[in-house]
Amino acid sequence: MNYYRYLGVIGSILILASLTGVPWYLIIIPITRETSDIFSYSPFLRIVDIQGTMKDYHWLYGADTAFFGVLVFVCALIPLLKEREPKWRLISPLIIFFIMIFFASMLPMSITSATRLYLGIGLLFSGIGALIVGLSYFMNKT
Repeated sequence: MNYYRYLGVIGSILILASLTGVPWYLIIIPITRETSDIFSYSPFLRIVDIQGTMKDYHWLYGADTAFFGVLVFVCALIPLLKEREPKWRLISPLIIFFIMIFFASMLPMSITSATRLYLGIGLLFSGIGALIVGLSYFMNKT
């Protein structure tokens, strides 16, 4: 039975779920002990929460981040569409991992002791999905 196909579909669904607006990275800047500013970043959505009182949603806030989101979307679909060419199940996760690292380097954050960077659930979804798609490539080889 070809279980690697099912793994590829599950991995692609996880990658696509990470693009629905769930945060990839969270930047938390504490103001006082009780309040802090929270900046949530994903490829298509930025949420700014200033001290818990004002929340701004910015869809498609940057052309570069939207481009990376579209690229991740395409890399999630290519293993499903190019099923006869298994090399895409190895190339697509690698591209996604490079995008995740490059996306983190583009965050507007200066490294200070007060600023905290957290990895969001969207980054976890896309990372695990890319690992599952890559695993389906190696299962196909055996």
